[in-house]
Amino acid sequence: MNYKKMLSYILILIIVICVTGCGSKNDAKEALDIMMQGFKTGDAEKINEYYDFDEISRFINPNKQNEMLLAVLNILPEMDYSILSADRIDSNTVGINLKIKTLDFSHIMNMYIQEVENMVDNSEYKTKLSTITQEEYQGLLADKMLYAINQNDADKIVKTVYVTMKKQNGKWYMSDGNESFLRAMFGNLIDAVNSLL
Repeated sequence: MNYKKMLSYILILIIVICVTGCGSKNDAKEALDIMMQGFKTGDAEKINEYYDFDEISRFINPNKQNEMLLAVLNILPEMDYSILSADRIDSNTVGINLKIKTLDFSHIMNMYIQEVENMVDNSEYKTKLSTITQEEYQGLLADKMLYAINQNDADKIVKTVYVTMKKQNGKWYMSDGNESFLRAMFGNLIDAVNSLL
């Protein structure tokens, strides 16, 4: 085989590898973009195709779960995002830097704490305290969280987060262990929901 022919084969191989790498990155970015649009539109079904939305709802007692999810989905259209960069880690893994502009949930958290303090100081609550069940108590706390979420007058903050997308059975998903993504999306809301336990 002559030198020019071998060089042309090497160049073709490099181009194929580059195109394949770009395809992986673009496909992963497109999957993430679809998932983020699902968040923005409050489409839980679309989100669940790419992300386990139960991560948010698993802390809440079943009687309030749907109501809490609906409240969270209703404020997600306030969120905005941009994909900053994508790096191919291997043929089935792409790392993506994502900038998220979302509500400052510390404001919601502060309002929630104030609502709980008001509830605890209430004489009617104090009278019922000895007979209240754990489930009823969780329900009351969930109501206070719902009230705080539905006020929706918080400022916005910007966070940058690195997420990993993995290809499984021909489709791209956000991989496990992306807690930083949840924290960027919902900030202190996670801590507030955790406190419902």
